[in-house]
Amino acid sequence: MSAWQDAQVDPRSITYVEAHGTGTVLGDPIEVRALTNAFRRHTPDRQFCGLGSVKPNIGHLVGASGMASLLKVILMIEHGEFVPSVNIDDPNAFIDFVGSPAYVCDRTTAWTPDPGGVRRAGVNSFGFSGTNAHVVLEQPPAQAAVEDGRAAYIFTVSAKTPDLLRRLIHATATRLATAVAPALSALSFTSTVGRGHYEHRVAIRAATITELVAALRALADEVPEGGPVPAGVWRGECRVVSERKQVISSGELTETTRRQLSARADLAVTAALAAPSGDGLDAVCELYVAGADVPWSRLFDGIPVRTAALPVYPFDPAPWWYRGEAMEPDSGAPLEEPAAAPRLGALLGARALSSPDIDYFTAGLSSAHDWILTDHVILGQHIVPGTTYVELALEVAREYWPGPVTLRDMAYAEPFVVEADSSCSIQIAATRTTLGLDLLFTSFADGRWHRHAECTVSPGAGPTESRDLDGLRAGLDGAGAPCFDLEPRESVIALGARWANEQIVAAADRTAIVRLDLAEPMRADLVGAVFHVAMFDNAVNAISQKVGEGLYLPYFYREIQCLAPMPPSFHSIISVRPGPEDGDLETITFDVDLVAPDGQVFARVRDYSIKRVDDRSAAAIRRSGGVPHTTGSPRCRPTPLPMRRPNLSGTSCCSAAALRRRSPWPTNSPSSTPASASSRRRRGRPAGRSGPRWAQPSAQR
Repeated sequence: MSAWQDAQVDPRSITYVEAHGTGTVLGDPIEVRALTNAFRRHTPDRQFCGLGSVKPNIGHLVGASGMASLLKVILMIEHGEFVPSVNIDDPNAFIDFVGSPAYVCDRTTAWTPDPGGVRRAGVNSFGFSGTNAHVVLEQPPAQAAVEDGRAAYIFTVSAKTPDLLRRLIHATATRLATAVAPALSALSFTSTVGRGHYEHRVAIRAATITELVAALRALADEVPEGGPVPAGVWRGECRVVSERKQVISSGELTETTRRQLSARADLAVTAALAAPSGDGLDAVCELYVAGADVPWSRLFDGIPVRTAALPVYPFDPAPWWYRGEAMEPDSGAPLEEPAAAPRLGALLGARALSSPDIDYFTAGLSSAHDWILTDHVILGQHIVPGTTYVELALEVAREYWPGPVTLRDMAYAEPFVVEADSSCSIQIAATRTTLGLDLLFTSFADGRWHRHAECTVSPGAGPTESRDLDGLRAGLDGAGAPCFDLEPRESVIALGARWANEQIVAAADRTAIVRLDLAEPMRADLVGAVFHVAMFDNAVNAISQKVGEGLYLPYFYREIQCLAPMPPSFHSIISVRPGPEDGDLETITFDVDLVAPDGQVFARVRDYSIKRVDDRSAAAIRRSGGVPHTTGSPRCRPTPLPMRRPNLSGTSCCSAAALRRRSPWPTNSPSSTPASASSRRRRGRPAGRSGPRWAQPSAQR
């Protein structure tokens, strides 16, 4: 009754109710009795309201059942027919249909509108928690076609492949030829403003619906790919390619060219609006099929247009048939590596197993011999550096793509703590996807699998760029005091000679410039490597222990673009991301550019987050004494389950809860940011510093 009052409708005008329909002896009589009592407050009439339920037809959709009922009634109103509820043979003996306002719709009949020409219905939907809803639906009023007197309009069709483009053109031509066509302005508005624009494009300038349908039919039935098109029709392909590509083929354009075309399209739209005869539309069509982003909405400023019912983007089915049985090991079965298998990189061992969907790689480390562990001790324990997983991901990617690659969503879970004078094995599961690879880094110990990190990797990276380091330093001279300390701090991180390669050469406000130089005797580490683990660690973490209070460890990389291998000497530009003025600095986020000696950026890091280790987690690491790991054959889990990305926003999520359960790494905080000068003063830090600060090299962060 509240819904009727809110809708301000006469209940007697409601001629159909879609029942929730529990299908039970008790529930259905209660629902019909409630409807009868509500109607009796307004009318004594009987059997004027059809009653049905979609559940006998399609089953119970649980949480989506209310939406199914709503869509059913919308379609009934559109087609003007009552549809039957199937499988109703005997009426419920506890329902008095004779004396009720409702009757059961058991056959397809015409839905006669009320004297006002309106079909009106109600929809019931009841939730398990006691949330009950009733919605009143009404046939929309007929819309008169509104035109602005223009001579012609532009109609566009676009798809990602030529085949899908032909299918969409054919479906659109069929719809317009068989249905009552709306105003041409509505068709133009829907196709240009209300649809996506992809690589394969068609633009049609039409003055009438008949002219539009004729052009669509000609394109769908007669014109082959690359062949001539009818008058008033433009067709083109516009695929954006890298700025570095030397030869631009037909149908390709760079981002710079696309922006130039878009600027010309904006001027063409202005000219078209000033020429009501429609002559200016041709230039807009030509620029559109060439790849321009056209400001379509400007063509309809001041016109009371509506959207039209046009076919949506066609479904593109892809077969994923099972390709036969594969011999895969059990969850805990060891994989036998080929004898004397050659290493694939500085860290990456052999490809232990290949399958149609997943490849498995291994990487062995020793806390007695490998500098990655001997030179990296946190809280007295040998811990695999977080940048090790970045380097392993890049070495795996090199096995699939030779050029630049992009790592995304590198999330850390359980730290890899290794006992002194022992060996360990990291297993990398590389799952093929349509975009690249999903990588999962695990190890096997104590009869179970340990997850350490995961990420995705795909070929290609952003465009190359250069950075003017001298100009950046000059700009820092006039900036404010840095938001981090430069004085040495006591640290629980003990780093060896491989990490003694950094020097902060300039710092101000939220930016630091760090010079990194690998000593000559250690440059052999770069053989077979993409990034040097220690140098990349310093490049992204040079100020990570200088911003907040306490110990911070890697938590999440949103994106790492690798454009070229790391040289033995380079500069790192670290920017602290801004945030709340007085955050508790549970998490800190950075952007980093790595610049080669010639000024070219060879790597970009975006949204790199570190997280503070709480006292309980630190104590757990101290007590662990290392996680015992087998030193024999590596083990493999055939189908590793992917982890979800960590939530840095402070809201609870399944992945964050899982990390809290599994990991001594800190995982339970909202995101926070570096403190301001005022907060540093409250924390007892020096304040009032001006200009950049200069520091000497440090072996510890």
